[in-house]
Amino acid sequence: MDLKEQFKITLKHIAVITAAFVFVTAFTVYSNSLSDEVEIHCDGEIITVNKTSKSIYRVLKDNGISLGTYDSVEPGLDVSAEDVDKVYVNRAVDVMVTINGIEAEYTTSASTVAEFFKAKGISYSDKDIITPALDEKITEDMEISITRAQKVVREEIIDIPYETVKQDNASMGKNVEKVVQPGEVGKKVQQVVTYICDGEEVAREVVSEAVMKAPVTEIIDVGTNENVNVVVAPDGTAYTYTKMIPCKATAYDDTYASNGHWGAITATGKALKSGMVAVDPRVIPLGTRLYIETPDKSWVYGYAVAEDTGGAIKGNRVDLFYPSTRTCMQFGRRDVNVYVLE
Repeated sequence: MDLKEQFKITLKHIAVITAAFVFVTAFTVYSNSLSDEVEIHCDGEIITVNKTSKSIYRVLKDNGISLGTYDSVEPGLDVSAEDVDKVYVNRAVDVMVTINGIEAEYTTSASTVAEFFKAKGISYSDKDIITPALDEKITEDMEISITRAQKVVREEIIDIPYETVKQDNASMGKNVEKVVQPGEVGKKVQQVVTYICDGEEVAREVVSEAVMKAPVTEIIDVGTNENVNVVVAPDGTAYTYTKMIPCKATAYDDTYASNGHWGAITATGKALKSGMVAVDPRVIPLGTRLYIETPDKSWVYGYAVAEDTGGAIKGNRVDLFYPSTRTCMQFGRRDVNVYVLE
């Protein structure tokens, strides 16, 4: 037998098997449709009875199954018993319903909480708090509660954050940043609808909004010039300097022990205050604007002006004024970088 003949025989076998399967299936369906028995599911039991009447109501009555006022039957009392195989008798139970604190008792044969609400015409929204859940099965003496969401309309003032724009500045040292236009937060008014349940907000919706004040963009210059000498303070302030002088630094206050008979007055006749330093005028002229910090930046004196002198301040030495004796003692003696500002 060649391959072609084998293939023909195989196709015939498949056709026969398919036809047999279709026949068996159709016969089974047909046989089931001719069943003369009905399963009645009632009170936790299954009763099998003959279809002796044309309506489900008659089948139940003939088999001694009585119905209460609020009991329900599926698929329905008027449905022909010839068209169904199963009947469900749902016995009514009492439930207690509380809506915003007001109680009412109901009798229902609904299967779930949602079906009960639908049957009794009890409305609810997705903002309401409902217990138990809508898909919960109804049971005898079940307690159901609905807390209605209270709708509240109000206006709220909301901040509008500002944007930050950075732009190159060739006159500033590379990577040095300077704020040239401070940013300002804007304001907008929103009309908001909130839903309150038991004193707590459960949902909110913004229905409209209007800008009261537009935000102001923050503009920051970023230096690109690699030939400009710049020192940057911890707060981001950039200082351009002409030279840096390494010095030994000490600290003094306005007490007699520290500043002698000069007290709170500088050699230039000014009242001592933070930011004034004593220098050797031959190295740093009086009135020179300075920026002072330790080489590792662990201690920053910051912006200063050369306003004082001292008998012991000679050469590359500076004396930093602090209003606190304790701070002077903590400072002690340190190496510092003194930047001479433009």
